[in-house]
Amino acid sequence: MTRELKFRNPSFAQRIKGMLGVDFYRLFHTPMFYIFLCVAAIIPAMVSAMTMMPD
Repeated sequence: MTRELKFRNPSFAQRIKGMLGVDFYRLFHTPMFYIFLCVAAIIPAMVSAMTMMPD
């Protein structure tokens, strides 16, 4: 009474979808991502504010 295990072979699209799902999950659950996002928003705002100041 032996049962044979059958594993399905995922297609290329399914493998890419799985890998991207893991990557995006890790990206959005990492505090460093949000720190970089804040820095990327603050620096252009500071540069534009400093260049628009009158002399």
